[in-house]
Amino acid sequence: MKMPTLVNQAQGCNPAIDDAPPTGEQFKARRYRPVDDGWSIGGERAAGNGPAHTAMLAATFLRAGGHRGPSRMIKLAWAGSDELGESPVWSDGALWWLDCPTGTVRRLAPEGEWHLGEAAGCLAPRRGGGFVVATGRRVVSWKPGEAVALIAQLPGGEDVVVNDGKVAPDGAFWIGTMTLDLRPGAGALHRVGPEGRAAAIRTGLTLPNGLAWVAGRAWHVDTLARTVTRIDDGTGFTVPMELGLPDGMCADAEGALWIAHWGGGCVRRWSTSGEVLDEVGLPVTQPSSVALGGEDGRTLFITTAWEGLDATERAAQPLAGSLFAARVTVPGPPADAFAG
Repeated sequence: MKMPTLVNQAQGCNPAIDDAPPTGEQFKARRYRPVDDGWSIGGERAAGNGPAHTAMLAATFLRAGGHRGPSRMIKLAWAGSDELGESPVWSDGALWWLDCPTGTVRRLAPEGEWHLGEAAGCLAPRRGGGFVVATGRRVVSWKPGEAVALIAQLPGGEDVVVNDGKVAPDGAFWIGTMTLDLRPGAGALHRVGPEGRAAAIRTGLTLPNGLAWVAGRAWHVDTLARTVTRIDDGTGFTVPMELGLPDGMCADAEGALWIAHWGGGCVRRWSTSGEVLDEVGLPVTQPSSVALGGEDGRTLFITTAWEGLDATERAAQPLAGSLFAARVTVPGPPADAFAG
């Protein structure tokens, strides 16, 4: 789906641009250095076709309040060019994600690639093996090498499409829908139960995005409203515009929310009361989603996108559309799997 381009509007996390929006030249000035850091992804080092796959990106994160913290190393886990990388999830000992517009499912370490034949919004693991995928206004089951099978049809007209989604602790698949023109209030959150029945959870949204569960309670992002909301009581917080638009999201074991900031050039760890606890800077402006995984659950995977960037911006961000990873202190819980 088309997201706003905020390269010149949002404040990024790069230490060289603490007080000003990032420019193309500042992104070009980033230096990459090969380092063997001794940690691995999925029990083995990230595979690849060249030195870029073993490059480390030195990045500094800012603590809440704007004080500079210690250096954090960012791994270029996969050097690629996803138009809109999304929906990362750790399943069966590997990281899986989507390039949404092309309907491409990717797997990291060992690398794999499969084509669904149509655009897709999100995917999640299934208890019986394989995945559930939201595409168009449908929810389907899919396994590598097999054709998709219909599970549920979501309501809406021809201009309604799926966006982000995730499986809840009870095994139901939650999916956001929106209109192609991002009509205000026309978006909704839907729950597809294991029996295949779809029901609206929340309406009146515009661009429903990241989902996460904290202590059994669902939180969701409405990107253009810049809100992060607990569904059962409507509490939450609004992300300041200068930090970039909130996009994909995941929760860690302490109940904090890691959120990708589209146009902000970083991902941030938020408390549910709206305090920034940690920040990880990136060499691209459009991180799209996040997932915690790895053998110990302490690798933060970050998908990115080149969607909406013009030729000059893409040239300044050669790694836009790549997959990044950073080590964090607090692990994430295992991903829930669809029970149907």
